[in-house]
Amino acid sequence: MSDVTILFGRPHAPQYAEDRFEIEVLAAEELGIDSYAIPLDPIVNGEPERALRRLPRPRSRRWLYRGWMLSEEEYTGLYEAMLERDEDLVVDPESFAEATYVPNYAPLLGEHTAPTRWTEGEDIRDAWEAAEELGPPPWMAGGGASRSLIAGACRRSATRCTRPRRTAPSRAKPSMPPAPASTSASSTSRCSSAVT
Repeated sequence: MSDVTILFGRPHAPQYAEDRFEIEVLAAEELGIDSYAIPLDPIVNGEPERALRRLPRPRSRRWLYRGWMLSEEEYTGLYEAMLERDEDLVVDPESFAEATYVPNYAPLLGEHTAPTRWTEGEDIRDAWEAAEELGPPPWMAGGGASRSLIAGACRRSATRCTRPRRTAPSRAKPSMPPAPASTSASSTSRCSSAVT
């Protein structure tokens, strides 16, 4: 038996996505590592203790979270709920934030990653300006749990860079897209990366 138990976080009956955790559960079983699944819905709704109800009785276990991405606040809630059970997540909230939010880890990577830019908030004009600092497009956009705009550029000399294929090169300077008419309350970030 391992001194770490895997805690799989899964959405309730996802019809739109596959997580393939079944393969990881089988691998853990082969290695003698216990694993349990919890629903993510209570965690993202601010009720992490409800998500933990079906776990076995606490025995001062050390848990390794393996699941869908959580925001820093959601992970902190899960961490605190585990502490209330006298159990421990291997990764503390500060380390989680350090490893998952680009504004925290990008400066540590320095020249080992593509040039990166980000802004806080949802202003598309700020996002556009940050992306343009990287040079001409194409840019790749992302965001999500970091709640930051991220813009990165892959230079041709980078060896670990995937570039999208284009059918015809474009020399025209892109114009800024129109600002969205309304912003969804659930959307908290915009992110851009450039590949040159």
